This record gives sequence, structure tokens and C-alpha cells, in this order.
Amino acid sequence: MDDPRAIVVHCDGAMNYDSAQTGGNGFIIEFPESIQQDPIQKFYRNDHQGIQRLEMISILEAIDELLVFNKQNPGVLRKAGRVLIYTDRMSVTDERLLNPYRVDNYRKNKWKTFEEKPIKDKDLISRIQKARMKLSKEVGGRVEIHYKKEKYNKVADKLSRVGRKSEIRSKKILNQKIRHVSKRKFVGNDVHYPSLKENDQLNIRLFSWENVQDQIEIVGEILDDRFKGNKINFYVDHESKKKLHRHHSYTLTVGAVYSHHIKIADLKEISETEDNEE
Repeated sequence: MDDPRAIVVHCDGAMNYDSAQTGGNGFIIEFPESIQQDPIQKFYRNDHQGIQRLEMISILEAIDELLVFNKQNPGVLRKAGRVLIYTDRMSVTDERLLNPYRVDNYRKNKWKTFEEKPIKDKDLISRIQKARMKLSKEVGGRVEIHYKKEKYNKVADKLSRVGRKSEIRSKKILNQKIRHVSKRKFVGNDVHYPSLKENDQLNIRLFSWENVQDQIEIVGEILDDRFKGNKINFYVDHESKKKLHRHHSYTLTVGAVYSHHIKIADLKEISETEDNEE
């Protein structure tokens, strides 16, 4: 149950899976009785972001809106003393990606995980952390980001869909998500990484790549019977990426194995004749 004294915010993002990744953001801010203020509802258009970034942008937009409100109404937010932000995407909550202690560790580790995997969406994570710390000082209490099921997030969901169709664009300067995806041959989830061993050889077909900081995340689907259709992730530098192509098939030699990706020891393209025989 929500704290009746808290400011409650519901956020959401919506996206079309087209070439422009046409997207929208929406949020509603509801104030407690101690602050005699009508709810604030807003929506914006944001393209080329991807659904996870859209959800995070909605959170950032809502926090910034509260900071603007505070400038116009100095001291009013302290009557609440707490802000509860809800999203229907578990991955961008305090229980996961946006946990303040975890973000501090990202910074200390130069925005890499303990497995040396680069952190995606570094720009938004950093901006959200700075904005929520600023808001926390103005409110005089905690700013929390939690998960709430979609059925309890209907107003924000509707606003994000309106934003997706509108021409009211966010004034924020945001990096575009650069991800290129080809149609897959199979339908499958991530490979069970503990099943892989160093020096294993797998035939894979590349179908996706994405810029992540100074590296490129490559995603392929496995063609061998043992893991057929499963996805496998690895990272390469920009120079190595020039030799790789979506739709093409490769023989991959596994290097180090981590919980959600591998390092490659070797990667050789399968000849066109061999690929046709797959």
C-alpha cells in the first residue's frame, strides 16, 4: 500500500517496432493531501531509443518535472518528505539496474560489471542518479523507484501511447540507441551459459549488434543441434566489428564464460558453400 503522505509517480514508455523505433513517454504525478495540488500528467515523443530507454526516460522526465515544480513552489515538496516512482518494467527499478548502491559501484568500476561487461545506457543511469539525488535533497526524504504490475499503471500507459503518436517532443538531448537487428531463423532464449566450456566450438549466425560504450555487443543464434536456436552474446571492439556481418555464419571458439555473455577465443566465417549446407 502506498504511503498516503508520499508523492506517487507512475511512469511508462511505449514503442512501435519499426525502423525509427517510434516511441513515447508518459507519467502522472499525484500529490498527497498535505500538498493541495492537482495531478500533473505529461507525455512526450522520443524515437530511436528502445523500450528500456523509453521507460528510463519517463522516470527522468517525471523527476525533472518535480524539480521544476519545486522551483515554482519553494518548500512545498517537503510537506511530503518522500517520492515513490512506479514503473511496470522490473529491470529499471531499485531492485535491479537503478539501485543507488549498484550505480555507485558502476562508477567505481568505470561503468563495467564485475565480469568486465560494459553497462548499457550509462548516460541515462547517470542522469537519473544525479536528478534523484537533487530531488531527494529538495523533498528531504527518499526518492524510490519500484515495480508495479501493468494493470496498476494504466494512466501512464495511456499517456505514453499518446506521446508515441504526438509531435510534442522532449527538449532533452538524449543519445539514440544504435542497434541493428536482422530477422532470426529460430525462436529461442539465451543459451544456458554454465553449459558452455572454454574451447567449445559453435556454429552461429549473427543477427544483432549494438553500441555499448566503447564496445559492440554482438548477438548470434546457435546453429548446432545441441543448443540450436539459443542466443549467445559476446563483445568486440569497433575494429573487429568491421569484419563481422549480420546474416553471415561463423564458427566461434569459446574463451572465458560468464553469467550472461562469453569472451571469444576465435571467430572464423563459414564459407558460403558450408553456410548453404547448414
